[in-house]
Amino acid sequence: ASQAASDRCQGLDEHRRRGGLPGPQLPDATAHHAYGEAPIPSLGHDCRATTFPGCRGRPRQVIPQVELGSDYRISRLIKGGWHLAGGHGTVDEAQAVSDMAAFVEAGLTTFDCADHYIGVEELIGRFRRAHPALAGRLQVHTKCVPDYDRLADCDRSYLTSIIDRSLSRLDVEQLDLVQFHWWNLAQPGYVEALGVLANLKREG
Repeated sequence: ASQAASDRCQGLDEHRRRGGLPGPQLPDATAHHAYGEAPIPSLGHDCRATTFPGCRGRPRQVIPQVELGSDYRISRLIKGGWHLAGGHGTVDEAQAVSDMAAFVEAGLTTFDCADHYIGVEELIGRFRRAHPALAGRLQVHTKCVPDYDRLADCDRSYLTSIIDRSLSRLDVEQLDLVQFHWWNLAQPGYVEALGVLANLKREG
């Protein structure tokens, strides 16, 4: 009896092998779903969900899209871009563009970047030119990040120059989504800056 109790404490099954017992469950991990499981639509039921082949006999995977706003859908998983900025190691630009194509083909159609991720917006623009058909499926979420030393005089002209620079780098006429970053919340001006960005959005 004492041996059995010791085995249970160590997580051993009746053959004294570890890992044979049921793993812990995550209670209410997706309790907001009707049956406690997130619905993953198949391509046959939702043409906006993308499938790609599994490997070694595994089932085909699905990357669904979600609605972020009115008439705007993105892939549920978003590809980051900070690691392509160059400060984290050597970047093979040709390979990076090839990888972007593979991501979009696999259903990861939403990319995240920023104006201060050095070279990343340009890489995405290069991808768009190299793969125009795939670029039509792409959503790019960039960031407007005024320089720290310009926070005190972050006016419309300066913010417009940041947006125009991103448009040029990404090789687009309109940005899909702009995230705003302000380095120092003790420095006034960020509410006014957001107002400028809202006006630029309304202007198209």
